[in-house]
Amino acid sequence: MLALAVTATMAPAAAAAGPPAADPGTLLVRLRAPGDAGAVAAAHGARVGAAVRGTRYHVVRAAPARLPALRAALDHDRRVAAVEPNRVRALAAVPDDPFFRKSGAQTSLRTIRAPLAWDRRRASAGAVLAIVDAGVDAAHPDLAGRVLAGGNVVAGETANPTGREDANGHGTQVAGIAAAATNNK
Repeated sequence: MLALAVTATMAPAAAAAGPPAADPGTLLVRLRAPGDAGAVAAAHGARVGAAVRGTRYHVVRAAPARLPALRAALDHDRRVAAVEPNRVRALAAVPDDPFFRKSGAQTSLRTIRAPLAWDRRRASAGAVLAIVDAGVDAAHPDLAGRVLAGGNVVAGETANPTGREDANGHGTQVAGIAAAATNNK
């Protein structure tokens, strides 16, 4: 068995704690009854944007500095049923790597539900991970330059002086799950 350190260099992702960030220049406004959302927005010095399909919500735009006062004013307008921050959501963080996108390829990433984790947080640049496995193919294109020197913890350094070979591919696969280069199609 071989212990290797693999560096993970993905860019940090936004922390998942708390609600998503709000768009700094918009609010979501739901009218009590169908009506002219533009007139409601104009009455408060704002502009109406698109209607949210299938709802009575409208996007209301104003300068970010005006949003707190605008929200308070809309809260007191009898034509308005609700005023909410326009929360920004992102689609799933899915890498553009062809083998990941290819149906049936790299199933281990889906098995461990990696896409769910990618939406929450990504490793910081320079993080070091220890992979205790059968070795790692340091020349693999997605791991090149990311594998640090290691040692064979079963047979000792003399049996595997570089500490990087992987006779059966398992260690390379595990290291790839942990730290392969992404978005490098």
